[in-house]
Amino acid sequence: MILNDPDIFRAKLMRGLRKMKKLRLLYVYDDDQLSGKWKIDEGVQYLPDTLRSLYWFAYPFCCLPKTFQANNLVNIEMSGSYISQLRERGEIKVLEKIRFVDLSFSKLRTFNLGTTQNLETLDLRNCNDMAELQMPSKLPKLKDLILTKLELIAESLGRCPLHPNNNLPKLKFQCKYGEVLPSSSGNLEKLLSFGLCACTNLDSFSASICGLKHLIALTLDGNITEAPKDLWKLLEKLPMDLGGLECLEELHLTDCVSLQDIPDSICNMKCLRNLHLSYCIQVKKLPEELGRLECLKLLNIEGACIGRLPESIFRLKDLRIIGSTWWLKSYGFTSVTDISTNIASCYISDYFDLNL
Repeated sequence: MILNDPDIFRAKLMRGLRKMKKLRLLYVYDDDQLSGKWKIDEGVQYLPDTLRSLYWFAYPFCCLPKTFQANNLVNIEMSGSYISQLRERGEIKVLEKIRFVDLSFSKLRTFNLGTTQNLETLDLRNCNDMAELQMPSKLPKLKDLILTKLELIAESLGRCPLHPNNNLPKLKFQCKYGEVLPSSSGNLEKLLSFGLCACTNLDSFSASICGLKHLIALTLDGNITEAPKDLWKLLEKLPMDLGGLECLEELHLTDCVSLQDIPDSICNMKCLRNLHLSYCIQVKKLPEELGRLECLKLLNIEGACIGRLPESIFRLKDLRIIGSTWWLKSYGFTSVTDISTNIASCYISDYFDLNL
């Protein structure tokens, strides 16, 4: 059954589906959904249990119908939908036959892969509200996991509503990937399964980060007044194998006031373009081989206390450095451009060795 921009009343359509006991394919494409005309009680929702293929662009509801067993469903395509979770209130329902799921550009917030053991393709591109992706240790049939442009950020969102009697904040974790991921995508499942609650045990947090081999952006903001002790440990000393994130293009370490050293392994990040160390006040030096980062275009050391720049960095002729005006001049830069009060920028090509 294919419905393309139906003119019939929406509630009547849903009631009509109740009579289609042998329906196997449902294709709904209705531009009017985007203008909010699907204003019916979600309790009226109905989908036949015989469905094998469900295509519904901009699906207007937050979850699948409660009465829909989906035991025969093989593929779901709901790109641009308003669905936030497959089941109401996180109800767990194993979907044994499901093989292909496309929820790209949707409002999806959580997805449990443990209920879809036979899944081969999961497309979550541009699901910017995604908060939690739960994955079991083994997904033998998963070939493609698509998580394009989701950024890994830990930020405070206020108190945890699940634990109102403690003082820990609610943290939000997001991931940003730049390409299609194979099923062997490292520790993505461990990281995202931490969810939103700061009360969660974060003992393996740093190890999980280093397992995200395709991560292209990493932000660790130290300006969180209250955070789990394990997260503070991560902000005091970065993992020694952080350089294993070879696809990383942006590394933001902002206000990490307890951070003391940048691991030498960072020099293995061959794709790194932007490195921000602003107000990492205890960082005194940079790795000596930083000049190996041939793609590095921006180094922000504003508020850091780096006494000298490594000699290898002067091989990066197109590198732009942002920092204290006084510090930049003390390094030997004769041409600096003011950005704000006491903050300036310069290029390596403007360097002049005062000792020459």
